[in-house]
Amino acid sequence: MTDDDLKQWAAQWRRSDTRDVEMLSRIRATRRRDMVLTALEGALYALALAAGIFIAANAQTALEWVSAITLIVVMPTSFVLLIRIRRPTWGAPGTGPEATARYALKRIQATLKAVDLFEWSARLLTLFVLVLWGLALSGADERFDFVLLYTAVAVPAIVGAIMWARWRRKRLAAQEERCLAIIAEFEERTGGTDPA
Repeated sequence: MTDDDLKQWAAQWRRSDTRDVEMLSRIRATRRRDMVLTALEGALYALALAAGIFIAANAQTALEWVSAITLIVVMPTSFVLLIRIRRPTWGAPGTGPEATARYALKRIQATLKAVDLFEWSARLLTLFVLVLWGLALSGADERFDFVLLYTAVAVPAIVGAIMWARWRRKRLAAQEERCLAIIAEFEERTGGTDPA
């Protein structure tokens, strides 16, 4: 295959399916936004951790201790996991169609892991609500008003989070499949060398 063939194929690839080009461009363009969102998530995790420390400092009931310990343990762990998931996508995407497709694939796979973490957090919240109910029903704490209020807020959030995670995972899986097809098509035509 000559250089002219590669340039011609790259031009065809760029206009072959506008949806592919739009998808890859959108993923590449959102890199900076995702870094800002990660910083905001870090601030929220820090706020939740501070709330856990405040609750622990003032805890007088079993419910308050369970709430405090959960926040103090889960928040830093979740944030570290989120950073480890997203960190590989913070690099520059490179140039050319293959580099863009590989970068998009890396971003999609990292987002899939972040969605898994989000769903895991929702399931952990479910467990936390069950522990609160166990404490309330066992007589260890008689603040049913707190448990009822917490349940009324948590259950819709849990259901919404799990439904959103499943919807997002399905969309991301379709994008991942398309990126893999683009990369495979590129490698088949060029032997894996990016002409750009």
